[in-house]
Amino acid sequence: MLFKHQSQYHCDTSSTISYLAHIEPILSTSCGANNSCHNIQGSSGGVVLENYAGVNSSVVNGKFLSSIIWDGHASQMPKNSPNKLRNCFIVQIQKWIIVKAVMAPLTPVAVSN
Repeated sequence: MLFKHQSQYHCDTSSTISYLAHIEPILSTSCGANNSCHNIQGSSGGVVLENYAGVNSSVVNGKFLSSIIWDGHASQMPKNSPNKLRNCFIVQIQKWIIVKAVMAPLTPVAVSN
């Protein structure tokens, strides 16, 4: 989240970053429901970023992070923008992906006989 302080914005990356509190609002504004590029009705490139399942799929295949950091391994997003997402948003997304990747092996998996 960004906090206004003395007419400057300060980025909060010290707290726990969650999908609902941090990632979903960034994507809703920049990529999905409010932006209409990657929503369910008109998903650009077949990429849906207005729900967790769609975001998770893009994170797992590696293109999500690549597209927002503009490393040349995926299309640069936001598309046709001269600038990347705010640095704060990129840091929050990177932190969320790292925690998600570390926690994934700890998630219980149902085993059938």
